[in-house]
Parts: sequence; structure tokens; C-alpha cells
Amino acid sequence: MEDERILTKFLSSLKRKWVLVVLAVVGILLVVWGGNLTATRTQEQTGTASGTATTDTDSYRASLEAELAALCGQVQGAGEVKVMVTLSRGQTTTYVSGKPAASEMPVVCGVAVLCKGATNPAVRTEITRLVSAVLGIGSHRIYVGVLA
Repeated sequence: MEDERILTKFLSSLKRKWVLVVLAVVGILLVVWGGNLTATRTQEQTGTASGTATTDTDSYRASLEAELAALCGQVQGAGEVKVMVTLSRGQTTTYVSGKPAASEMPVVCGVAVLCKGATNPAVRTEITRLVSAVLGIGSHRIYVGVLA
């Protein structure tokens, strides 16, 4: 009788141990598998977002260049104008639960303006002041040169 009790206790303790082992293995598998799902989902979102951001950044840069060229062309004595804008980073989008939460436009790093009238120091100064005021960047980030 007592042997039967001891055997029953032993079997029930074995069952508990196996249940604990199985639960631990299942938990580890869920952590590993779930982590891979999250990494894959993040890569998919980043890939999609970066492709869109590149297109948005390019169109933003082109728009800035066109607007600045038109504006600088209005400066008296500037003549024909070409503008190149460099951006320090692309557009960034912050995602919360897979949905875009916030978006920041790229930051202007520098501007190059080439124009026929840049041989005149007054025209150079005026274009530098104009670009600085429009974009809110320092004059050390603006180059004005002669268009060949």
C-alpha cells in the first residue's frame, strides 16, 4: 500500500517535471519564432519606407532646387541660374504599431548656386543672403559661383 503511494507520488512528480520541461521548450520556441517574425516585419516596413522616402527626398530636393533657381533668377544682375541642394539625411518616418506616427523632412546641408552674374560681388552677396533667409541656413553652407 505504501509502495503504491510512493510510486504514485513519484509518477506525479515526473509528470510535473515533464510538463515544466515541455512548457519551457514551448516558451523558448515562441520567443525565438516571435523574434524572427518581428525582425522580418521590421525589415519589410523599413524596405518599403526607405523606397518611398528616397522618392520623396528626391522630389523634395528637386522642388527646392527649382524654387531657389526661380527666386535667385529674380535677383537683379543674376542672369541664368542653376541650383544644387544637398540634404544631410533622407525623410524619416517613425512607426508605432506598424502605422506611421511622425514624419520629418530632410535637413538642408548645403546649397550651390551658379549664375552668370556671380562675377559681381554684390550679386553674390544678395544671392547668399536670399538663400540663407529662405532656407534658414548659415552663409557658410552656401556657395555662389560663376556659371560657365
